[in-house]
Amino acid sequence: MSKMETTLQSIACGGTGGEMTAVDTMDGKIVRIRPFRIDTKYTLDELKDSMWEIDVDGEVFKPTIKTCPNWMALAYKNRVYSKNRVLKPLKRVDWEPGGDPAKINAANRGKSKFVEISWDEALDIMESELRRIIDTYGPYAVFCVGEDGHRESKDLHAGGGMHANLMDKLGGYTRETRTPDSVEGWYWGAKHVWGCGCNKGLGLAAPVETGYNPWNVIKDVAENSQMLLFDAGDWELTTNYASLFLSQLMDYFEVLGKEMVSVDPFCNYTNVCHNMKWIPVLPNTDAAFHFGVFHTLITEGLYDKDYIETHAIHFDKLVDYVMGKEDGEVKDPKWASERCGVPTWTIKAFARNVMEKATAHVHYSSGHIKTPYSHEPARTSAYLMAMQGLGKPGVQQLHLGSLVVAKEKIGRSTSAPFTMAIQCRMFYPSAQTIPRTLVAEALQKGKLEWWGSPSIVYVETSEQFQKFVYPTTEESFVTALGTPNAAMANSRGITLEELEAEYEKKKQNIPRFSKVHMLWSEKPCNMNCWDGGFNYQDAIRTDEVEFFV
Repeated sequence: MSKMETTLQSIACGGTGGEMTAVDTMDGKIVRIRPFRIDTKYTLDELKDSMWEIDVDGEVFKPTIKTCPNWMALAYKNRVYSKNRVLKPLKRVDWEPGGDPAKINAANRGKSKFVEISWDEALDIMESELRRIIDTYGPYAVFCVGEDGHRESKDLHAGGGMHANLMDKLGGYTRETRTPDSVEGWYWGAKHVWGCGCNKGLGLAAPVETGYNPWNVIKDVAENSQMLLFDAGDWELTTNYASLFLSQLMDYFEVLGKEMVSVDPFCNYTNVCHNMKWIPVLPNTDAAFHFGVFHTLITEGLYDKDYIETHAIHFDKLVDYVMGKEDGEVKDPKWASERCGVPTWTIKAFARNVMEKATAHVHYSSGHIKTPYSHEPARTSAYLMAMQGLGKPGVQQLHLGSLVVAKEKIGRSTSAPFTMAIQCRMFYPSAQTIPRTLVAEALQKGKLEWWGSPSIVYVETSEQFQKFVYPTTEESFVTALGTPNAAMANSRGITLEELEAEYEKKKQNIPRFSKVHMLWSEKPCNMNCWDGGFNYQDAIRTDEVEFFV
């Protein structure tokens, strides 16, 4: 008689953050995927050191005994057994190895049918084409697509970057630089406002990349925030990293009686299923809305003057702009209302409420800063938080980097170090790169110039003023190396003389750079997520791209 077996698996579409599921199988087939009870193997007494809790006036928020996976995880059986799932390698019927334009038929990419081939044939093609392209053009002719970013979890190795890991051992590759696609406004705007402590992160306040501790943000908001300002975004439907944790947190905030306000063009699901005030604003006009708020705070003297005096510089420049001294146009609520669609009395009431009550800004990572020129509302959001006194009790920015409630006391799985090593490596500087959103243009024109890498994390704000080119030239390679200094040497644990010797060796051994002739993708979503859809389709139909896998 067949026996039911159960394995535990974290499933998340974001790559991390999937709550544990129990996968029941019989005869090697998935029967069901369900939430997992953490007391199945351990007693609550054994788990007590990891069972954090937040207690506000007798209302307790703590981990649930039964996990709360996102609904996509619970339905993953349908994906596993989907008739659309590709189980074996496929080769386009009118493509042949070798790079001959007459045989690769690049113009038919996306049009021609595919035929199933064996794994042996697929591996032979990969090996022979890699050898041919590297021998002909050099390793930088191989473009590794989808090295980083969003991916599924449930793996022992990293969900992306395996191809790049191999190419590193074969002499290098052209990197598809992860652009700050989730945090554009913070990255290009707010990073110039926060100060040097936040210049390596995503552009959000208190980035974990620079060693900030987010453990007490949720606790502080629960205990001290009176009002939660949702800068767009939909917490109830954002489950890719946090499963249903945000939904649980929303319920807790509601039980605590937090006043909730959403400034958003759309009355989203989170707005309608919670007791929330919705302020509709015209899309991409949040900066104008903020300036109207600033005018009220300045003219009525409501902002935190002591905080501005001790924690901010050049506030006088903002005042001059708002009051029209810079361009002759006063940015009062009437001016703002004409641009953002929010009534003047609402703008004034909003400003007074934000200062009267300890207000936390809530979003996941972006919300109102994912539009053209979104550096503007990101900067003005930072200005508003400064005027509120960011960091005072209850005055926080609650985002994806501040959702860790407590320090881990139980170590992660043994796969984590390797996964994290790959995850970190993909943000290192690379000798030749193409920004993800400019891939189509680079392939079509064969050359590219841009400013800022723009690697999403671990780069200084100053890098936004650095010029990059594709293909890399000897001059641009040497320029990108920069000038070795004592601080860089200290961070490496070597002497300045040793670092200078390393740099000199690199200058004497400049790699062989070339245009891209092979695309190796680990991400199916580039076409619809980053690269302009049809432009990307047109770009890959070039004879310059001899091999696309």
